[in-house]
Amino acid sequence: MRAVALAILALALAGGGCRRVSLARPLDAGAAPVVSDQAPRAGDAGPSGLPEDPDAGLKSEAQWRKHMDWEERERQLSFDKNRIPQHRALIQWLASVRARYDRAKTKAAVERVRAEMPALRQDLQARTTAIDHWHANSPLLADYDAEMAELENAYPEAKISALGGDAKPLRALRARMDQRKKKMAEWLADAKDSEGE
Repeated sequence: MRAVALAILALALAGGGCRRVSLARPLDAGAAPVVSDQAPRAGDAGPSGLPEDPDAGLKSEAQWRKHMDWEERERQLSFDKNRIPQHRALIQWLASVRARYDRAKTKAAVERVRAEMPALRQDLQARTTAIDHWHANSPLLADYDAEMAELENAYPEAKISALGGDAKPLRALRARMDQRKKKMAEWLADAKDSEGE
């Protein structure tokens, strides 16, 4: 029985192939090719044979970009979810560096804190490398770097200016740094609530 079924199947495959007759005429070697005087329209078929709609294509591309941005954000949140304690410790460490400037009561005291910055920059580099060796998975690393850059340059200048009577630059800088700290805290809250591993 099995042999008969296999024989029928073999005959069907071998002899029963597509025998579609082409309706196209053979090309006459002397005939000129037909050229259309119409330019392709937006609804005409593209290389795939399917109609193309440029507006729908742009909308689809925008949706894809939005989806990929969401995927990247979720990936980064998942990465940081497993490192929340290290991030919190680093944020506290940066706050302690800022507090050193805030406790300085003279220009000389500000300059002493500023002189410590190269060593503190190396410490920051070691801490961020421990969190993300490639510096490509956590968006907070850019915030830490920006915070340290301000502590190295702008903050001591603003503190010296405040000691001289002009507190406006220091207030503006503190507001900017506080806003960044708030953004970092919100990111860590989102990471904690994420569906990461």
